Amino acid sequence: MEAEARAGKKEALHDKEILERLKKSLESGILPVSDAELSHAIKSEPRLNDLRLLTTKRQLYLINERNPMFRRNCLPRSRRLARNIW
Repeated sequence: MEAEARAGKKEALHDKEILERLKKSLESGILPVSDAELSHAIKSEPRLNDLRLLTTKRQLYLINERNPMFRRNCLPRSRRLARNIW
């Protein structure tokens, strides 16, 4: 993307501007999910949205699938829920 921005491609310049805002936000300790404008800018640009940045997620669930009780009782339900979310 950097090379495209140096070449003057309009889309790449816009993406670079958003990524620079993202970098400043992260360096100052502010997550993009807290900045509605920045979060919307990232999600509305296809090339940036494809990055699927964890810092733009409101919630993140970590699941230990190695636990046998979890596999039996919760795994099928959690997979159904994940399909609905994504």
